[in-house]
Amino acid sequence: MSKLRHVLVGAGAVGVAYGWYLAKGGGEVAFLVRPKYADALRAGTRVYFPKKRGVREPVPFAARATPGTAGLSAGDGYAVLTDNDQVRDFAPDVAWLCVSSTALRGPWLEPFLATLPAHATLVMLQPGAEDRAYLAARFPSERIVSGLIALVAWQSPLPHEPEHPEGIAIWWPPMGKLPFKGLRDRAQVAMDALAAGGAAVRYEGEKVDGGPLAGGVLTTHVAALEGVGWTFAALRQSPLRKVAARAAREAIGVLASLRGKKPPLARALVRPWVVGTALRIAAWRMPFDFEVYLGYHFTKVRDQTAFALSELVRLGRAAGLPVDAIEELIAAVFAAEPVEPAA
Repeated sequence: MSKLRHVLVGAGAVGVAYGWYLAKGGGEVAFLVRPKYADALRAGTRVYFPKKRGVREPVPFAARATPGTAGLSAGDGYAVLTDNDQVRDFAPDVAWLCVSSTALRGPWLEPFLATLPAHATLVMLQPGAEDRAYLAARFPSERIVSGLIALVAWQSPLPHEPEHPEGIAIWWPPMGKLPFKGLRDRAQVAMDALAAGGAAVRYEGEKVDGGPLAGGVLTTHVAALEGVGWTFAALRQSPLRKVAARAAREAIGVLASLRGKKPPLARALVRPWVVGTALRIAAWRMPFDFEVYLGYHFTKVRDQTAFALSELVRLGRAAGLPVDAIEELIAAVFAAEPVEPAA
């Protein structure tokens, strides 16, 4: 039986992490990137798994021949693609969207989708409340699988962490698993491909509606951390601490309404001291500087945070739900309500 072909759009830390597990599992892996990034990606990278004590040695993750020339052996590194003609020739079985919610809304999307074979599965990793609906308006919904990034990946070393080697670092939270939703047969294809490479996965059912409730808590507190300079100590002393907790409860209400449900009772637990305690515990468990990571990663996807908050305000207003705290957070951190990308 031939191995599956996977094309990953985007070769940032998350894309490389998923590509590593797919290649390790024996799949044929190719990254689609802009031409200006191709040479650096062809030079190869390394994958690194940090631990709490000591430093593990990184493992090479090499680029191989571009499909259509000498060929690409299953499980043997990755190919680099730079245009849709190469994607069409590669004929992927699974396409993985490893870009931000804002990047998803670029003019590249529809021409890319048009290159995918009729049997291909599309896996989206975007967390936004309307990201799936945006894709489903442009691609058969039954062929879309929704995933959530439950691992932590970044370009190592982080600032001020010289003891860590260069490469793409991957860290799994305790008992962490990559969740997937969608038609079972479609989701199983993606899960099996990752699991074959050693990734932990789980299936969460066929029904997909709105973004994850936890995403509302994360997005609001990431924005608050940006507003105080990315330190937990500053957040504890700032009025934004309470604003973020109120905004998180509002966000949960909006996201629950998209599912046609009432907000869970656990929403009442989203209080400043609870979130602060959770952050301190998380920082203690992680084998890297959590504050530095948050600042490094979420500064790069700042437009996605702004977009997600703006989206929650719009959806909340349409549903007649309170969004005052979310608006206050936007005003404090982003100066004005962000303009959404054109559809």
